Amino acid sequence: TSKMKSTRTKKSEIKEATKKAKTELLEDEGYSKAKGKTRKELSSATSSLFPAQGVNISVLQEILEHDRYSSGMTTYEVCRHVIKPMTKHYKCSYVELVTQVVPNSAALVETATVFVSHAWDYKFSVLLKTLESFVKEETLKDSHAGEKIFFWIDIVCINQHLPAGRPSIWYKNTFIDGMKTIGHTICVFSQWEGHTYLERLWCVWELYCSIRTKSKIDILMPKKERESFLSHLCCNFDDVLNKLCQVDIVNAKYRRLVDQTSILNTIYDGDGVKEVNRDVSLYFYTWVGLEVVKNKDQSHSNDDDEPFAILMSRVASLLFDQGRYEESEGFLVRALGIYEGLNEPKSPDLATAINNLAVIVHWRGDYEKASALYKRVLEIREIVFGSKHFLFSESLNNLALLYEEQGKYRETSLF
Repeated sequence: TSKMKSTRTKKSEIKEATKKAKTELLEDEGYSKAKGKTRKELSSATSSLFPAQGVNISVLQEILEHDRYSSGMTTYEVCRHVIKPMTKHYKCSYVELVTQVVPNSAALVETATVFVSHAWDYKFSVLLKTLESFVKEETLKDSHAGEKIFFWIDIVCINQHLPAGRPSIWYKNTFIDGMKTIGHTICVFSQWEGHTYLERLWCVWELYCSIRTKSKIDILMPKKERESFLSHLCCNFDDVLNKLCQVDIVNAKYRRLVDQTSILNTIYDGDGVKEVNRDVSLYFYTWVGLEVVKNKDQSHSNDDDEPFAILMSRVASLLFDQGRYEESEGFLVRALGIYEGLNEPKSPDLATAINNLAVIVHWRGDYEKASALYKRVLEIREIVFGSKHFLFSESLNNLALLYEEQGKYRETSLF
């Protein structure tokens, strides 16, 4: 009850303060009576640097109660019809306005802890409900978590009155460094089948930057969308992959040509288009696989079969490619357990899983265990494929490299 009362008090303060500020702005062209800053001084606080401050969920909730807001507005419409008119006089960001006019704003505005990646075509109310659910789940883990979450969300954190576009160096360094500092990105899918998110230039770029900076990433969906997603996932895994993992940043949609030009120039001068598309697709491919496993575990299903073991092995390979070695090893060990339970000692898929585990163990420096695993793979592949098959040759090569690293040149010469 005390927490609910605290939230209502904060929202009431924002509402009253912003109304008061609106009246003062109309009465006084030169100064803000709240802090005594001129319009020029306040607007100059927004520079070309990446804004560091984020907002408490209550600040976003208050937007829905503003006189200018109407039900069903998209985020773009909220920015155009609510945020920009409110901040027009001082030509500052909404965060800066709240900081100036709301008493005790320190509880509402603080250094951002979560970057929100979203498409402006979504309904703002849906976006907000998704973020509210996130706060609620985090609060279940830690009763004080809600007070520590400050969202970095573009329409309130960025000065919407600044000219469009920035130099490529801003996208290459400033923006990426800003996301790295925050270290946690939430990607909001208002709908998964239409995959509006992956069709938007900024969304793909933000996710790529999150992957590149090794930020924590959460994919969030509204409750009904997630239920639909999980239902399809159980029935047709490959269909879900086809719908989610088709990434093409060059042809992604954008609102402003200057954004497309700057972002694509940054990509062309950096890792390249193929690398960006590959990394984002790879991330989603892995995430979908992890969701299958997570959903199966939560349903307490015991029907582990060969297709599930193959999926576990595929996900493990993807995790390995992304440098997530411990997670990869855990999935491979589990896949091997399923294969052994099915009593299929000569399966080519089993050989692949064992080989991938051997590579991880080898990389970790456990040569004795790696040697035993490589020999087991060699035995299975010789039986299944024959000694002239390239996979058998690959296994011989892996074992030879292992011996060479150990200085066992006599054993190496046998290959």
